[in-house]
Amino acid sequence: MSKAAQYALALEKEAEALLAASFRQICGLPAPPAFKALYERDQTRWYRSRPERSRYESDIVT
Repeated sequence: MSKAAQYALALEKEAEALLAASFRQICGLPAPPAFKALYERDQTRWYRSRPERSRYESDIVT
């Protein structure tokens, strides 16, 4: 996982611009490209680091 500071830097410009925006307005916006790229990279790295069996353990039907 990337350090929290990397996520903060990816959101820095948007955070300053959205200080006066409502939570609803912020939630309606697309993720900033730098943040989205960082998140997707971390997600892919985590997924690839997991043994295949553990990836689907939550999908077991009883």
